[in-house]
Amino acid sequence: MSHRTKTKPMELDRDLSGAGAPRKACIKRFNIVQSALTYATVVGIMMFILLIPFMLIGSAFGGLFQEMPGFGMGGGIVMLLLAPVIYFGLTFVISAIGFAIYNVAAKWTGGIEVEVEA
Repeated sequence: MSHRTKTKPMELDRDLSGAGAPRKACIKRFNIVQSALTYATVVGIMMFILLIPFMLIGSAFGGLFQEMPGFGMGGGIVMLLLAPVIYFGLTFVISAIGFAIYNVAAKWTGGIEVEVEA
């Protein structure tokens, strides 16, 4: 059983043209914490995936820079684990601010209008 509160479905304009035709919906408000957490999780996972090739390249050429600390397999693994966590934290804070600003702006402008199909 989920601990989340149920959200109301988006209210859609009446579909007067038949079944399956695009309908307009408007995003009036984002749940700031849930939206920021979701976005930060996506970015954290993407950074983990994108850093794997960089870790492998850094590990392959790390022996060339032995006088420089942080290169080689050890530094690559640390960055592979640390960078997604840093990106997650920064993305969460920045996106939470962005979603809060959107919620205020949506009150003034009416929000973002999208077309959806059933």
